[in-house]
Amino acid sequence: MANRSNTYNLVSVFFWRVSATGIPYGQLDPDATETGDTISHALAFIGEATVAGLPTVNYRRATFGGSRFLGSAFMGIDPLESFDIELASSDLTLYNMLKGSNLDTTTIANATITSPNNNAQSPNDIGVMFTVAAQERSSGADGDTEYRTYVIPHAQAFIRETGGNVTAGENPQPTTVTITPAMSSKHAWGTAFGSNEGFAGNKTDHLLIQAEYPYALTTWIADGTETTFEVEFVPASSAVTDGKTDNVFSLNGTVTAPSSFNVTTGQVTISAAGSDGDNWAAFYQMALPIRSV
Repeated sequence: MANRSNTYNLVSVFFWRVSATGIPYGQLDPDATETGDTISHALAFIGEATVAGLPTVNYRRATFGGSRFLGSAFMGIDPLESFDIELASSDLTLYNMLKGSNLDTTTIANATITSPNNNAQSPNDIGVMFTVAAQERSSGADGDTEYRTYVIPHAQAFIRETGGNVTAGENPQPTTVTITPAMSSKHAWGTAFGSNEGFAGNKTDHLLIQAEYPYALTTWIADGTETTFEVEFVPASSAVTDGKTDNVFSLNGTVTAPSSFNVTTGQVTISAAGSDGDNWAAFYQMALPIRSV
């Protein structure tokens, strides 16, 4: 992987629900009792995002001196600032994921009622990631394309609605999602940071993963009987070695290798059925061009 590159384009954006212990649940409510054999993918926007920001950090600094400058010292950071992700598309599922309102199809037949649920005291805990392309500038690989996936493992968010207008041009009524990040001690697939990352206090607000392909996330709640589940997009690699080669697989937050990963069907096969309610996560590389299985 190249350390130096020029980034461009915004390939994909994903949102998913996160439990209080940092375990991903796709679009499912981590606090609800889900029936077994339930697959839930992170909500994907492929080629539908126009802007994706990152958390801004401001350091506190003390300065010393009177008529002359004696020195200064950093004193930690201010609270993390919010940032925006702008989407060309609107998805009602995102309302439910961020603030917990239902997608009501009962009150009016052949219609859906939902709300940004602004009376909710606090947004739900979510994870967010987006991928940009990166053209390498290292010797021997100059001009090759890799992908940088930025992951915000723990955040809260809300939708800023645009209402309506008669503006012409590109995306006249985009969906703006305002993200407020938090410090996290877990990867997107639920395992804890450690000495490999070197993050201060084993926590960070966001991280980046540079690889040959962009990443996606699928979760599966097992039923103690089935031994297979399917991801959403065609995988780029069938690797399952140690559960962390190209693709990462975790079982209840612990990296665990499945038996196989089929790059044609997207099917993940585990060696044993395990227990009802087990949470499997597949953090996997998507083949290009990105397409559903």
